[in-house]
Amino acid sequence: MKVLKMLCVLVTAMSCVWASAEDHAAGFANPAESNRAWAFWVWQNGNITKEGITADLEAMKNVGLGGALIMELGYGNIPPRGEADFLSDKWRELFAFMLSEANRLGLEINMFASAAFGGGG
Repeated sequence: MKVLKMLCVLVTAMSCVWASAEDHAAGFANPAESNRAWAFWVWQNGNITKEGITADLEAMKNVGLGGALIMELGYGNIPPRGEADFLSDKWRELFAFMLSEANRLGLEINMFASAAFGGGG
């Protein structure tokens, strides 16, 4: 019985290898939504605006990305501190706006659990 199970696994694995070059090329040219690459999206020092969020997300969608992983960074005054400090009311408002824009565009979003490097926003 073990040999039969192993043979089934081997045949299944080999069927993936036997796909044609054309099938593989088509998969790269137009990947399934679940296989699309994501962007690493840095939100730095509260420098976030609705216009910037929309522009970034639309650019991600236009180049075929599936989503973005947000990382909030705080580095003192590089660039100068913006108006949306990490987890402030303004930041949360912009984050909610970003989620609605991502949903509108069919993009997935994930985020590091806290601000990182240099003490955060």
